[in-house]
Amino acid sequence: MTRGCLLACVRRPRLCRCAAGLTVLAAVVGCGKAPREQLSYSLATPQGWQPISGASVPLLPGEVLEAYEVPAPSARGSLVILRSGYLPRTQPKELLAQTRYLFLNLPEMKIQSEELVQVGGEAGIRFEVTGQGTGRNLSPTGLGKPIPPAGEKQLPTRRVWIRVPRGVEQGTLEIFYHVPEADRAALAPAFDEVLRSLRIRPS
Repeated sequence: MTRGCLLACVRRPRLCRCAAGLTVLAAVVGCGKAPREQLSYSLATPQGWQPISGASVPLLPGEVLEAYEVPAPSARGSLVILRSGYLPRTQPKELLAQTRYLFLNLPEMKIQSEELVQVGGEAGIRFEVTGQGTGRNLSPTGLGKPIPPAGEKQLPTRRVWIRVPRGVEQGTLEIFYHVPEADRAALAPAFDEVLRSLRIRPS
C-alpha cells in the first residue's frame, strides 16, 4: 500500500475533482484493492480494445477505474469506467433528471436518447448525446462553442453515458463510451456485448 493510499484510508477524506462543468465528491474506498473488487463488478472487452492509462485517458468527471481505446475507422474511440460521488438515497430517476439538466445547459450538445435501464443486474440510466469532439471524447465548451484540443481534428462524436448508483461507500459506477458518430452503428454490436457481459454484485 502506498503512503498516499495509507493516509487516505486513515483520514478518509473526500476527493474533489472538477471537470467538464461537473464537481465530483468521491469517498476513498478499499485502498489497495483492484478497482473491480472495490465496486464489485466485472466485464469483458473485445479483443483489440487496448487498455490505456495516464494522459491517454480522456478527461472525464470521476475516479478512473479502467479505460480502453476503441478502434474505429474514422478516429479512435474510448471506453472509460469511473467511480463518482453519491448523494444519499439517490435513485436512477433522480440521476436521469440531473443528467438531463446538465445537457440542457449545454445547447451545443444534442440529446439523442435517455432512459432508465437495468445494467449488470442493477437499476441505472443510459444517456446518449452527440456533439463536436475527437471521437475519444466530447470537446470542452466555452461561451457555448466546443473548444478543440490543440492539434486534434474535430468530428461529430457520440457519448453513451451509463450511470448506476451504488451507495454511499461505493459511489456511482459511471461508464463513458465515445465513438465517432459515423462509426456508431458499426461498433454498436461490440459495445452491446460489453454491456451484456457486465455483472454488478449488490452493494
